[in-house]
Amino acid sequence: MLVIMTSLTFYGGVDEIGGNKILLEDRGTRIFLDFGMSFSQSGKFFSEFLTPRKCNGVLDFIKTGLLPDLPGIYRLDYLRHMGRKAEDRSVDAVLISHAHMDHVAYIHHLRRDIEVIMSQGSHAILSSLEGTGRTGWQDYLTYSPSFMIKEKKRGEGYTKVTSRDGVLDRPVKALGTGERYQIDDVEITPLFVDHSLPGATSYLIQTSEGSILYTGDFRFHGTYGHLSEAMVDAACDADIDGLELSIEWRAFHFVIQVHYTCNNVQLVNDHTQNVALILRNHWN
Repeated sequence: MLVIMTSLTFYGGVDEIGGNKILLEDRGTRIFLDFGMSFSQSGKFFSEFLTPRKCNGVLDFIKTGLLPDLPGIYRLDYLRHMGRKAEDRSVDAVLISHAHMDHVAYIHHLRRDIEVIMSQGSHAILSSLEGTGRTGWQDYLTYSPSFMIKEKKRGEGYTKVTSRDGVLDRPVKALGTGERYQIDDVEITPLFVDHSLPGATSYLIQTSEGSILYTGDFRFHGTYGHLSEAMVDAACDADIDGLELSIEWRAFHFVIQVHYTCNNVQLVNDHTQNVALILRNHWN
């Protein structure tokens, strides 16, 4: 009987552009690869002036299929407001490939004790967005408690707690390219790539069943195309046997076939329209 220790579950990013939410499980370690918005799914229900209701926590997102109904990943203040009991944390970390909303938008909804890992460039972009944003969903690096009250400083009664009362930091780790990092028994290595904004990153992930390369969005023709080429070289140099990588490369919403062959790693296009790119061992 075959026992699979490592698995990938796709909660977004399949047959669509963006919306990546991919759960990697390796023994007892659980890591999300991006946690972004599906533009196509969101467009079915919402528009610029019709958005999910903040007063409903994550319920509108779950009911419209924008977020998976998984235990142990969402903010406790939202769950309490929705009438759901507190849940133990079920995910250790989320790896952010870059700061486009179809990869990062829904970090806001995650529990505060889930580690968020990204590049320094993505950290700088999200920090700027958070500092200048006007919506209630843009605290990516910090955590502003919601649906809480406090005693008024003057007079009797209570008033709601706002960001003016202070915010809490999320456990964010900004890594440089090639800087190895350990999440329980899983080792990750960020590899910077070229994309239409700074800070785009692929992750080479060492699991108990072999190596996974999560590329996120990347291109070879940009100013820093050499970074993408170096990412491919690093994947080729990894201690990997008998692997295939099925990829598509998106640039300005055009899907272009990319073919690479390097040593024992072959990259081919599988027409899945999924830019969440996976490199893994074939199960025996």
